[in-house]
Amino acid sequence: MIAVLPLLREAIAPQFHYAEDKGNIITLYESQTQAECKWVKLKKTHTQTFTLKLDKEIDIHPLLAPIKELKIKSDYIIFCQQENAFYTLLIEMKSNNSTGWLKQTQAG
Repeated sequence: MIAVLPLLREAIAPQFHYAEDKGNIITLYESQTQAECKWVKLKKTHTQTFTLKLDKEIDIHPLLAPIKELKIKSDYIIFCQQENAFYTLLIEMKSNNSTGWLKQTQAG
């Protein structure tokens, strides 16, 4: 299988590359001040990853423009490649309010 992650790194603007994806651990942070869970650590095993942080107040692409009362960008997108398998994980960090996650995930 072709190495997809280097191609993604090259194609995606560096401002979206997540610096906390290093070594065997990816640490994801919840930015809401009222959140009870401020971070989550994901342990990698023999998997190459490339993580994007999209929870920013900038326009990424017209197809990802906000919809009224719905933020359609995931907080993080993790691309994983292991041998001949490729996975994409959409991560939506939630603070104390877990409502609306399904609608948000389906939209983004």
